[in-house]
Amino acid sequence: MKCIIFDCDGVLVDSEIITTKYFIKHLHDIGYPISIEDAIKRFTGISDKAVYEEISSESGIRFTPEQISHIQEQVHDALHAELSAISGIAELLTSLEKKDAPMCVASSGTFDKIYKSLYVTGLRKYFPDQAIFSVQNVQKGKPAPDLFLFAAAKMGYNPKDCIVVEDSLAGIEAAIAANMCVIGFLGGSHAHYDWYRLKMNAYNVPIAQNSIELAKILTEIT
Repeated sequence: MKCIIFDCDGVLVDSEIITTKYFIKHLHDIGYPISIEDAIKRFTGISDKAVYEEISSESGIRFTPEQISHIQEQVHDALHAELSAISGIAELLTSLEKKDAPMCVASSGTFDKIYKSLYVTGLRKYFPDQAIFSVQNVQKGKPAPDLFLFAAAKMGYNPKDCIVVEDSLAGIEAAIAANMCVIGFLGGSHAHYDWYRLKMNAYNVPIAQNSIELAKILTEIT
């Protein structure tokens, strides 16, 4: 069987819209106004470190460790209060588990954020510690292929025998660069924009609108 590699934010948990909302509020407070839509367009799927570096390079704003810690605390508190699993994803994971399908998580988030997201939504039981991988495992995050290649190696699979489920363009690019099959996923609240679909269509990969379509595509290609 092929190894299924799930991104976390926007694929397993509906977190992107929450984290973006609280992040841009802080940016507004320090003199960097940006809309939720623009933030989603620019930053979805890339690591926090890369986001801070991009904003600093563009605006000259320097983020202190204290500021970053404060932002992360606010986001984590919001996730704990507001986060939910993507509709239907628990049923899909249960089905895959019954089939003994190998699966893991490979996320641009930190381990702390991944664990918290999975615990809060009740999805942690599907992924043991050895099947959870973070951008903290590698030097280069998405769109570089490093994280997916690292996850495949740790799971004991050749890249060509892996299927990545991704909501972000950066993640799709990373999976393609890793020579892996990839399914684009549009089931998160942040992915409802027309331009989001159009950008994803440009990669010519299978696209699932929701967990039901994702289950169908996985059945067809595994």
